[in-house]
Amino acid sequence: MGYVPGAEPVDRDSQAGRDPRSDENLAGALPPLRSTADLDAGRRREHVHDRLSFDAAGCDAYCKGIRGYDAEALYEAMKASANRDTFGYFLKAFRGTRYYKQYEYVPCDLEVTSVSKTLEYCYDDWCIAQMARMLGHRDDYDYYIGRAGWYKNLFDQNLNFMRGRNSDGSWRTPFDPFHSNHYRPDDDFCEGTSWQWTFFVPHDGKGLMNLFGGRDPFVAKLDSLFTVSSEIHGDNPAPDITGLIGQYAQGNEPGHHTLYMYNYAGQPWKGQKRISDVIYTLYDTSPEGICGNDDTGQMSAWYVMSSMGFYPVTHGRGVYFIGTPIFGEMSVKHPNGVLTIRANGVSRENCYIQSVTLNGAPYSKNWLRHEDLFGGNATLAFEMGPEPNKNWGSSPEDLPQSMCDETFEN
Repeated sequence: MGYVPGAEPVDRDSQAGRDPRSDENLAGALPPLRSTADLDAGRRREHVHDRLSFDAAGCDAYCKGIRGYDAEALYEAMKASANRDTFGYFLKAFRGTRYYKQYEYVPCDLEVTSVSKTLEYCYDDWCIAQMARMLGHRDDYDYYIGRAGWYKNLFDQNLNFMRGRNSDGSWRTPFDPFHSNHYRPDDDFCEGTSWQWTFFVPHDGKGLMNLFGGRDPFVAKLDSLFTVSSEIHGDNPAPDITGLIGQYAQGNEPGHHTLYMYNYAGQPWKGQKRISDVIYTLYDTSPEGICGNDDTGQMSAWYVMSSMGFYPVTHGRGVYFIGTPIFGEMSVKHPNGVLTIRANGVSRENCYIQSVTLNGAPYSKNWLRHEDLFGGNATLAFEMGPEPNKNWGSSPEDLPQSMCDETFEN
Protein backbone atom coordinates (compact mmCIF):
# COMPACT_ATOMS: atom_id res chain seq x y z
CA MET A 1 0.00 0.00 0.00
CA GLY A 2 1.61 3.23 -1.11
CA TYR A 3 1.28 6.87 -0.10
CA VAL A 4 -2.31 8.13 -0.19
CA PRO A 5 -2.54 11.89 -0.93
CA GLY A 6 -4.56 13.84 1.59
CA ALA A 7 -4.38 11.06 4.16
CA GLU A 8 -1.76 12.62 6.43
CA PRO A 9 -2.73 12.04 10.09
CA VAL A 10 -3.18 14.99 12.43
CA ASP A 11 -0.77 14.59 15.34
CA ARG A 12 -2.76 16.25 18.12
CA ASP A 13 -0.23 15.24 20.77
CA SER A 14 2.56 17.09 18.98
CA GLN A 15 0.30 20.09 18.43
CA ALA A 16 -0.29 20.19 22.17
CA GLY A 17 3.42 19.93 22.94
CA ARG A 18 3.25 16.29 24.10
CA ASP A 19 5.40 13.41 22.92
CA PRO A 20 2.91 10.83 21.54
CA ARG A 21 5.49 8.07 22.16
CA SER A 22 5.99 8.84 25.85
CA ASP A 23 5.40 6.28 28.59
CA GLU A 24 2.77 8.62 30.01
CA ASN A 25 0.75 8.56 26.82
CA LEU A 26 1.22 4.84 26.27
CA ALA A 27 0.24 4.05 29.84
CA GLY A 28 -2.82 6.22 29.33
CA ALA A 29 -3.96 3.80 26.64
CA LEU A 30 -4.47 1.22 29.39
CA PRO A 31 -7.69 1.34 31.42
CA PRO A 32 -7.34 3.03 34.85
CA LEU A 33 -7.18 -0.29 36.67
CA ARG A 34 -7.44 0.33 40.40
CA SER A 35 -10.56 -1.64 41.34
CA THR A 36 -13.02 -4.21 40.08
CA ALA A 37 -15.31 -1.32 39.16
CA ASP A 38 -12.58 -0.03 36.87
CA LEU A 39 -12.28 -3.54 35.46
CA ASP A 40 -15.97 -3.61 34.57
CA ALA A 41 -15.65 -0.18 32.94
CA GLY A 42 -12.74 -1.50 30.91
CA ARG A 43 -14.77 -4.53 29.92
CA ARG A 44 -17.56 -2.38 28.53
CA ARG A 45 -15.07 -0.47 26.42
CA GLU A 46 -12.69 -3.19 25.36
CA HIS A 47 -14.55 -6.45 24.83
CA VAL A 48 -12.90 -8.13 21.84
CA HIS A 49 -14.11 -11.51 20.63
CA ASP A 50 -14.42 -13.75 23.69
CA ARG A 51 -12.25 -12.15 26.36
CA LEU A 52 -10.60 -8.87 27.25
CA SER A 53 -7.60 -7.89 25.21
CA PHE A 54 -5.81 -6.02 27.98
CA ASP A 55 -4.42 -9.23 29.50
CA ALA A 56 -2.10 -9.39 26.49
CA ALA A 57 -1.81 -5.62 26.02
CA GLY A 58 -0.94 -4.97 29.66
CA CYS A 59 1.63 -7.76 29.83
CA ASP A 60 3.17 -6.67 26.54
CA ALA A 61 3.44 -3.06 27.69
CA TYR A 62 5.15 -4.08 30.92
CA CYS A 63 7.65 -6.47 29.32
CA LYS A 64 8.63 -3.73 26.84
CA GLY A 65 9.44 -1.31 29.63
CA ILE A 66 6.37 0.92 29.48
CA ARG A 67 5.64 2.29 32.94
CA GLY A 68 3.68 5.14 34.53
CA TYR A 69 0.91 3.03 36.08
CA ASP A 70 0.47 0.69 39.05
CA ALA A 71 1.77 -2.64 37.73
CA GLU A 72 0.46 -4.63 40.68
CA ALA A 73 -3.01 -3.12 40.22
CA LEU A 74 -2.89 -4.06 36.55
CA TYR A 75 -1.81 -7.57 37.49
CA GLU A 76 -4.66 -7.96 39.99
CA ALA A 77 -7.13 -6.74 37.35
CA MET A 78 -5.80 -9.29 34.87
CA LYS A 79 -6.35 -12.07 37.39
CA ALA A 80 -9.84 -10.78 38.18
CA SER A 81 -10.68 -10.80 34.48
CA ALA A 82 -9.49 -14.40 34.21
CA ASN A 83 -11.56 -15.66 37.12
CA ARG A 84 -14.84 -13.72 37.18
CA ASP A 85 -17.57 -15.09 34.96
CA THR A 86 -18.98 -11.71 34.10
CA PHE A 87 -21.63 -10.79 31.60
CA GLY A 88 -20.36 -10.10 28.07
CA TYR A 89 -21.83 -6.79 26.97
CA PHE A 90 -21.18 -7.42 23.29
CA LEU A 91 -22.52 -10.95 23.00
CA LYS A 92 -25.16 -10.59 25.74
CA ALA A 93 -23.96 -13.85 27.24
CA PHE A 94 -21.72 -15.11 30.02
CA ARG A 95 -18.13 -15.83 29.09
CA GLY A 96 -17.96 -19.35 30.51
CA THR A 97 -15.08 -18.73 32.91
CA ARG A 98 -16.69 -20.85 35.63
CA TYR A 99 -16.92 -23.78 33.23
CA TYR A 100 -13.37 -23.20 31.99
CA LYS A 101 -12.05 -23.55 35.54
CA GLN A 102 -14.29 -26.52 36.34
CA TYR A 103 -13.66 -28.64 33.22
CA GLU A 104 -10.31 -27.19 32.08
CA TYR A 105 -12.05 -26.22 28.83
CA VAL A 106 -15.34 -24.50 28.00
CA PRO A 107 -17.92 -27.22 27.19
CA CYS A 108 -19.79 -26.75 23.93
CA ASP A 109 -23.10 -27.91 25.43
CA LEU A 110 -22.92 -25.12 28.02
CA GLU A 111 -21.50 -22.15 26.07
CA VAL A 112 -21.53 -20.85 22.52
CA THR A 113 -18.14 -20.33 20.75
CA SER A 114 -16.65 -22.68 23.33
CA VAL A 115 -13.48 -23.61 21.45
CA SER A 116 -12.40 -20.08 20.63
CA LYS A 117 -13.15 -19.04 24.22
CA THR A 118 -10.96 -21.84 25.55
CA LEU A 119 -8.09 -21.04 23.20
CA GLU A 120 -8.19 -17.31 23.94
CA TYR A 121 -8.41 -17.96 27.68
CA CYS A 122 -5.34 -20.20 27.48
CA TYR A 123 -3.33 -17.50 25.72
CA ASP A 124 -4.51 -14.85 28.18
CA ASP A 125 -3.57 -17.14 31.08
CA TRP A 126 -0.10 -17.46 29.58
CA CYS A 127 0.12 -13.65 29.52
CA ILE A 128 -0.89 -13.54 33.19
CA ALA A 129 1.81 -16.13 33.93
CA GLN A 130 4.39 -13.91 32.21
CA MET A 131 3.26 -10.95 34.28
CA ALA A 132 3.52 -13.09 37.42
CA ARG A 133 7.06 -14.09 36.46
CA MET A 134 8.14 -10.49 35.84
CA LEU A 135 6.66 -9.37 39.17
CA GLY A 136 8.14 -12.32 41.07
CA HIS A 137 4.92 -14.22 41.93
CA ARG A 138 6.09 -17.83 41.60
CA ASP A 139 2.92 -19.57 42.85
CA ASP A 140 0.73 -17.58 40.49
CA TYR A 141 3.09 -18.34 37.63
CA ASP A 142 2.83 -22.07 38.23
CA TYR A 143 -0.96 -21.89 38.40
CA TYR A 144 -1.55 -19.83 35.27
CA ILE A 145 1.11 -21.56 33.17
CA GLY A 146 -0.76 -24.78 33.91
CA ARG A 147 -4.04 -23.26 32.74
CA ALA A 148 -2.33 -21.97 29.61
CA GLY A 149 -1.84 -25.58 28.52
CA TRP A 150 -5.52 -26.50 28.66
CA TYR A 151 -5.79 -25.88 24.91
CA LYS A 152 -4.66 -29.51 24.58
CA ASN A 153 -8.01 -30.66 25.96
CA LEU A 154 -9.82 -29.61 22.77
CA PHE A 155 -7.38 -31.09 20.26
CA ASP A 156 -8.63 -34.29 18.62
CA GLN A 157 -5.50 -36.22 17.70
CA ASN A 158 -7.50 -38.59 15.52
CA LEU A 159 -8.51 -35.71 13.24
CA ASN A 160 -5.78 -33.15 14.02
CA PHE A 161 -8.32 -30.39 14.63
CA MET A 162 -9.54 -28.36 17.57
CA ARG A 163 -13.20 -29.20 18.13
CA GLY A 164 -16.06 -28.74 20.56
CA ARG A 165 -16.25 -31.00 23.59
CA ASN A 166 -19.29 -31.65 25.77
CA SER A 167 -19.30 -31.40 29.55
CA ASP A 168 -19.26 -35.23 29.79
CA GLY A 169 -15.98 -35.33 27.85
CA SER A 170 -17.43 -36.54 24.55
CA TRP A 171 -16.81 -34.71 21.29
CA ARG A 172 -19.59 -32.75 19.61
CA THR A 173 -20.87 -34.68 16.62
CA PRO A 174 -21.15 -34.37 13.74
CA PHE A 175 -17.93 -32.44 13.21
CA ASP A 176 -17.18 -30.32 10.14
CA PRO A 177 -13.96 -28.23 10.11
CA PHE A 178 -15.52 -25.98 7.43
CA HIS A 179 -18.55 -25.17 9.59
CA SER A 180 -19.52 -21.72 10.87
CA ASN A 181 -22.96 -20.88 12.26
CA HIS A 182 -22.57 -17.37 13.60
CA TYR A 183 -23.45 -17.32 17.35
CA ARG A 184 -26.01 -20.08 16.95
CA PRO A 185 -26.14 -22.85 19.59
CA ASP A 186 -23.90 -25.16 17.54
CA ASP A 187 -21.28 -22.48 16.85
CA ASP A 188 -18.05 -23.55 18.57
CA PHE A 189 -15.77 -21.02 16.84
CA CYS A 190 -16.10 -17.25 17.11
CA GLU A 191 -16.21 -15.78 13.59
CA GLY A 192 -14.32 -18.70 12.12
CA THR A 193 -14.01 -22.41 11.46
CA SER A 194 -11.96 -25.17 13.04
CA TRP A 195 -9.48 -24.80 10.19
CA GLN A 196 -8.83 -21.22 11.23
CA TRP A 197 -8.86 -21.67 15.01
CA THR A 198 -6.84 -24.89 15.24
CA PHE A 199 -3.62 -22.86 14.97
CA PHE A 200 -4.53 -20.37 17.69
CA VAL A 201 -1.81 -21.37 20.15
CA PRO A 202 0.58 -18.46 19.58
CA HIS A 203 2.37 -18.97 22.89
CA ASP A 204 3.24 -22.65 22.46
CA GLY A 205 4.02 -23.50 18.86
CA LYS A 206 6.20 -26.46 19.80
CA GLY A 207 3.54 -27.79 22.15
CA LEU A 208 0.98 -27.59 19.34
CA MET A 209 3.38 -29.34 16.96
CA ASN A 210 3.77 -32.15 19.48
CA LEU A 211 0.00 -32.70 19.42
CA PHE A 212 0.19 -33.16 15.65
CA GLY A 213 2.94 -35.72 16.10
CA GLY A 214 5.92 -33.52 15.23
CA ARG A 215 7.09 -30.89 12.80
CA ASP A 216 6.32 -32.65 9.52
CA PRO A 217 2.62 -33.39 10.14
CA PHE A 218 2.20 -29.92 11.64
CA VAL A 219 3.69 -28.25 8.56
CA ALA A 220 1.62 -30.47 6.28
CA LYS A 221 -1.54 -29.34 8.07
CA LEU A 222 -0.45 -25.71 7.96
CA ASP A 223 0.26 -26.02 4.23
CA SER A 224 -3.21 -27.51 3.73
CA LEU A 225 -4.83 -24.50 5.39
CA PHE A 226 -3.97 -22.47 2.28
CA THR A 227 -4.93 -25.06 -0.34
CA VAL A 228 -8.22 -26.62 0.81
CA SER A 229 -11.58 -25.33 -0.39
CA SER A 230 -12.64 -21.84 0.70
CA GLU A 231 -16.24 -22.98 1.04
CA ILE A 232 -17.86 -22.28 4.42
CA HIS A 233 -20.63 -24.59 5.60
CA GLY A 234 -23.54 -23.69 7.88
CA ASP A 235 -26.91 -21.94 7.81
CA ASN A 236 -25.48 -18.64 9.03
CA PRO A 237 -21.73 -18.38 8.30
CA ALA A 238 -19.91 -15.58 10.10
CA PRO A 239 -19.76 -12.55 7.77
CA ASP A 240 -16.29 -11.71 9.08
CA ILE A 241 -14.71 -14.74 7.38
CA THR A 242 -13.25 -12.87 4.40
CA GLY A 243 -9.98 -12.53 2.52
CA LEU A 244 -9.81 -16.29 2.08
CA ILE A 245 -6.83 -18.22 0.73
CA GLY A 246 -8.03 -21.76 1.14
CA GLN A 247 -9.35 -21.64 4.70
CA TYR A 248 -6.86 -18.98 5.83
CA ALA A 249 -8.89 -15.82 6.53
CA GLN A 250 -6.86 -12.62 6.37
CA GLY A 251 -10.07 -10.61 6.73
CA ASN A 252 -10.50 -11.43 10.43
CA GLU A 253 -8.20 -11.09 13.41
CA PRO A 254 -7.98 -14.58 14.98
CA GLY A 255 -5.71 -15.96 12.24
CA HIS A 256 -3.32 -13.07 11.67
CA HIS A 257 -0.48 -14.80 13.49
CA THR A 258 -0.89 -18.05 11.54
CA LEU A 259 1.38 -17.11 8.63
CA TYR A 260 4.20 -16.75 11.14
CA MET A 261 3.71 -20.17 12.75
CA TYR A 262 6.11 -21.60 10.16
CA ASN A 263 8.88 -19.97 12.23
CA TYR A 264 8.16 -22.33 15.11
CA ALA A 265 8.66 -25.23 12.70
CA GLY A 266 11.99 -23.94 11.35
CA GLN A 267 10.57 -23.32 7.87
CA PRO A 268 10.24 -19.52 7.79
CA TRP A 269 10.62 -19.38 4.00
CA LYS A 270 7.12 -20.81 3.61
CA GLY A 271 5.70 -17.97 5.65
CA GLN A 272 7.74 -15.41 3.69
CA LYS A 273 6.05 -16.35 0.42
CA ARG A 274 2.55 -16.41 1.88
CA ILE A 275 3.00 -13.12 3.75
CA SER A 276 4.18 -11.47 0.54
CA ASP A 277 1.20 -12.87 -1.36
CA VAL A 278 -1.22 -11.48 1.24
CA ILE A 279 0.40 -8.04 1.23
CA TYR A 280 0.35 -7.74 -2.56
CA THR A 281 -3.02 -9.35 -3.32
CA LEU A 282 -5.30 -8.47 -0.40
CA TYR A 283 -4.33 -4.83 0.21
CA ASP A 284 -4.47 -1.83 -2.12
CA THR A 285 -5.05 1.95 -2.04
CA SER A 286 -8.68 1.90 -3.15
CA PRO A 287 -11.49 2.96 -0.78
CA GLU A 288 -11.96 -0.75 -0.06
CA GLY A 289 -8.27 -1.51 0.17
CA ILE A 290 -8.47 -4.03 3.00
CA CYS A 291 -10.10 -7.43 2.83
CA GLY A 292 -12.08 -7.31 6.07
CA ASN A 293 -13.48 -5.26 8.92
CA ASP A 294 -10.68 -3.11 10.37
CA ASP A 295 -11.69 -3.89 13.97
CA THR A 296 -9.65 -1.66 16.30
CA GLY A 297 -7.30 -1.08 13.35
CA GLN A 298 -5.98 -4.65 13.26
CA MET A 299 -6.22 -5.15 9.49
CA SER A 300 -4.10 -2.04 9.03
CA ALA A 301 -1.77 -2.83 11.94
CA TRP A 302 -1.01 -6.26 10.46
CA TYR A 303 -0.05 -4.60 7.18
CA VAL A 304 2.17 -1.99 8.81
CA MET A 305 4.04 -4.49 10.98
CA SER A 306 4.33 -7.16 8.30
CA SER A 307 5.58 -4.72 5.69
CA MET A 308 8.44 -3.86 8.06
CA GLY A 309 9.48 -7.51 8.03
CA PHE A 310 8.39 -8.71 11.47
CA TYR A 311 5.26 -9.22 13.56
CA PRO A 312 4.40 -9.60 17.30
CA VAL A 313 3.01 -13.14 17.39
CA THR A 314 3.28 -13.56 21.17
CA HIS A 315 2.36 -10.34 22.95
CA GLY A 316 3.85 -10.63 26.40
CA ARG A 317 7.22 -12.10 25.45
CA GLY A 318 8.76 -8.98 23.96
CA VAL A 319 9.74 -10.59 20.66
CA TYR A 320 8.81 -10.32 16.99
CA PHE A 321 8.75 -13.14 14.44
CA ILE A 322 10.58 -12.31 11.21
CA GLY A 323 8.46 -12.42 8.06
CA THR A 324 9.42 -10.57 4.88
CA PRO A 325 9.87 -6.81 4.29
CA ILE A 326 8.50 -5.01 1.24
CA PHE A 327 10.32 -1.65 1.34
CA GLY A 328 13.90 -1.08 0.28
CA GLU A 329 14.52 1.14 3.29
CA MET A 330 12.46 2.61 6.08
CA SER A 331 13.12 4.27 9.43
CA VAL A 332 11.12 4.08 12.63
CA LYS A 333 11.64 6.87 15.15
CA HIS A 334 11.04 5.90 18.77
CA PRO A 335 11.84 7.38 22.21
CA ASN A 336 15.26 5.72 22.37
CA GLY A 337 16.50 6.43 18.86
CA VAL A 338 15.88 5.27 15.29
CA LEU A 339 15.41 1.79 13.87
CA THR A 340 16.58 1.60 10.24
CA ILE A 341 15.35 -1.33 8.17
CA ARG A 342 16.96 -2.12 4.82
CA ALA A 343 15.93 -4.84 2.38
CA ASN A 344 18.51 -5.08 -0.38
CA GLY A 345 17.10 -6.33 -3.68
CA VAL A 346 13.55 -6.64 -2.38
CA SER A 347 10.67 -6.89 -4.88
CA ARG A 348 7.48 -8.86 -5.34
CA GLU A 349 9.54 -11.71 -6.78
CA ASN A 350 12.45 -11.31 -4.35
CA CYS A 351 10.41 -12.06 -1.24
CA TYR A 352 12.75 -14.67 0.25
CA ILE A 353 15.30 -13.80 2.92
CA GLN A 354 18.82 -14.88 2.00
CA SER A 355 20.54 -13.50 5.10
CA VAL A 356 20.07 -10.95 7.88
CA THR A 357 22.38 -8.66 9.82
CA LEU A 358 21.58 -6.76 13.00
CA ASN A 359 23.83 -3.76 13.59
CA GLY A 360 26.27 -5.21 11.06
CA ALA A 361 26.57 -8.65 12.67
CA PRO A 362 25.19 -11.82 11.02
CA TYR A 363 21.84 -12.80 12.50
CA SER A 364 20.36 -16.28 12.04
CA LYS A 365 17.39 -16.36 14.45
CA ASN A 366 13.96 -16.10 12.86
CA TRP A 367 12.76 -13.82 15.65
CA LEU A 368 13.92 -10.52 17.17
CA ARG A 369 13.98 -9.10 20.69
CA HIS A 370 12.16 -5.83 21.28
CA GLU A 371 15.09 -4.30 23.13
CA ASP A 372 17.47 -5.09 20.24
CA LEU A 373 15.28 -3.10 17.87
CA PHE A 374 14.00 -0.33 20.11
CA GLY A 375 16.51 -0.08 22.95
CA GLY A 376 18.53 2.52 21.02
CA ASN A 377 19.66 3.17 17.46
CA ALA A 378 19.64 -0.06 15.46
CA THR A 379 19.97 -1.23 11.87
CA LEU A 380 18.26 -4.36 10.60
CA ALA A 381 19.35 -5.39 7.11
CA PHE A 382 17.91 -8.11 4.88
CA GLU A 383 19.41 -9.59 1.73
CA MET A 384 16.52 -10.71 -0.46
CA GLY A 385 16.27 -13.12 -3.39
CA PRO A 386 13.84 -15.04 -5.65
CA GLU A 387 14.50 -18.47 -4.14
CA PRO A 388 14.22 -19.54 -0.49
CA ASN A 389 17.30 -20.00 1.65
CA LYS A 390 16.17 -23.04 3.62
CA ASN A 391 19.18 -22.88 5.92
CA TRP A 392 18.45 -19.44 7.35
CA GLY A 393 16.38 -19.43 10.55
CA SER A 394 15.90 -23.20 10.51
CA SER A 395 18.27 -24.53 13.19
CA PRO A 396 16.79 -25.51 16.59
CA GLU A 397 18.69 -22.69 18.30
CA ASP A 398 17.20 -20.16 15.86
CA LEU A 399 13.54 -20.89 16.65
CA PRO A 400 11.26 -18.86 18.96
CA GLN A 401 10.77 -20.09 22.50
CA SER A 402 7.58 -22.04 23.21
CA MET A 403 5.73 -22.29 26.50
CA CYS A 404 6.61 -25.98 26.85
CA ASP A 405 10.30 -25.02 27.03
CA GLU A 406 10.04 -22.07 29.42
CA THR A 407 10.56 -21.95 33.18
CA PHE A 408 9.94 -19.35 35.86
CA GLU A 409 13.59 -18.32 35.54
CA ASN A 410 13.48 -17.80 31.75
